[in-house]
Amino acid sequence: MDEHDLRADDLNHKIFISHSAKDQALIYDLASELSKKGIEVFAPRFELAPESDLRDRVFPQIDEASCVLAIFLSDGESSQWGDRELEYAHNAGKPIIPFVEKGLRPTGFLKAEEYICIDRRSRRSILDSIYSVMKYVEKLEGDEETKRNVMIAGSVFLALLLLNHERQLSEMGKDESMPYPGKR
Repeated sequence: MDEHDLRADDLNHKIFISHSAKDQALIYDLASELSKKGIEVFAPRFELAPESDLRDRVFPQIDEASCVLAIFLSDGESSQWGDRELEYAHNAGKPIIPFVEKGLRPTGFLKAEEYICIDRRSRRSILDSIYSVMKYVEKLEGDEETKRNVMIAGSVFLALLLLNHERQLSEMGKDESMPYPGKR
């Protein structure tokens, strides 16, 4: 096995995913795929009622995480809960990799942050976002394992968006397949 192959036992970091409850199905798929790579995921449901739940149940999960993925898509929205999670993560010194869908105006904490803009209706935009994730990871401070986990998490998220895009096109009977090298 090549030294660069990913093995589940090599990846022992935990990732916190901040998201809208409206994106729960996509986040569940993301968490499932990341767990197959040995990355533990905590993605809170937004049905948490009292303020104490944030302090007692969510903030400790952020403390244990090596990084935070912030995912804000157009069928969800930035929320007061998400803002508090991201502000807490920022103050705790956690790397945050924020994805914001094209056309959505970030509010709260993300309004002042750099983020990766994605258009999940465009295959090219999704593929270009992989490069944005790589550039983001290059700027991260921290250990190599955290950087690798951020790269894996960001790439798996984008791959899921791409698969969803392809499925939707297929259901509509459209073929936007791009030629691959050697394919005519």
